[in-house]
Amino acid sequence: LCTNDSSTIIEISIENNPGGGTLSGDTDKALVNGTATFNDLSIDQKGVGYTLVTSSGAVQQDTSDSFNIGIAVWDGSESTAWNTPGNWDIGDTPPASYDVQIPATPNDPVLSGSVTVDNLAIGVGAALSAGSNILTVNGNWANNGTFNAGTSTVIFSGGGNSNISGSTTFNNLSCPAGAKQSLTFENGSTQTIENTFTAKGTDKDDKLILQSNVPGQQWMIELSNDTYDLDFLDVRDSRNLGPTIYTPSSIFMNCIGWAAAPPSPGGGIADSNVMGEIDRITTVTDSDLGQAARSELGVGVMSITPGVGAMTVMFWDAADMINIPSNELGVRIERVFRQGRFVFIIVGLK
Repeated sequence: LCTNDSSTIIEISIENNPGGGTLSGDTDKALVNGTATFNDLSIDQKGVGYTLVTSSGAVQQDTSDSFNIGIAVWDGSESTAWNTPGNWDIGDTPPASYDVQIPATPNDPVLSGSVTVDNLAIGVGAALSAGSNILTVNGNWANNGTFNAGTSTVIFSGGGNSNISGSTTFNNLSCPAGAKQSLTFENGSTQTIENTFTAKGTDKDDKLILQSNVPGQQWMIELSNDTYDLDFLDVRDSRNLGPTIYTPSSIFMNCIGWAAAPPSPGGGIADSNVMGEIDRITTVTDSDLGQAARSELGVGVMSITPGVGAMTVMFWDAADMINIPSNELGVRIERVFRQGRFVFIIVGLK
């Protein structure tokens, strides 16, 4: 700063603000022998390309070099090793709280151990090789390049929602019970799992949501090995490209190739994968059946369709499905479960 006084006040502020951050700390400093030192500043939002600017009526405005907050960008300037500090623009291996961006470089990164990141973005023309390691993503996954899964496991954790964009082939893909509230997939994308797919909600009242980023437009999934461990899911707008995926205690909306239970050998629905089992037997009539199914049983009503002045219920009784006319709807609901677009009600007559 071009002055030799020790009284002029210098103000500093954010000039380029890519993350919408707020600058905290002492932003007004007096010159001391021509120099103002700001040593307690912080910005509360991640971003690439922040700049700061100083100003004063007596001093010429000056702009800092650009810098990043909470984001590490791979440059591969030394090798392909993820854990080599010189391969990153921050001069160090990214902490678990950092977003990681991987652009196209001559040296694509290769994991050499377990890694945790917040948001991960693989750019166009770039590749990430995971080997046999565990990669934990607490935020979003954006794959516009190539993910070489090897025999790795990708785990989504960190609570809340994760957005998953781009089509990716995973080896093992896991979202354990309680790890997330939802996974939101880019519509039209295909997620291929070559080995094991694990996804679980906590219980029937806290299901893990698997959904499209555009309601009504489907995202695709394909399980190459048909190996999975799934429970307590709320699956929306999904098309399964392989054999039917059966997941107990789950519900589905606008889905193809998903079901709560496989058919039993004698026809109808297998009782071994019942969802939404109720604590007490409830007596309902045609006028309140829909409301009871929603509020007391906690399941959607997809198989109840309007009749002439009443409703028709499709349900499984003994070995086959039967339609009960509205004038016979004095029934006890003993158990409710869902397969595909239908809710099946196991009943006993009053």
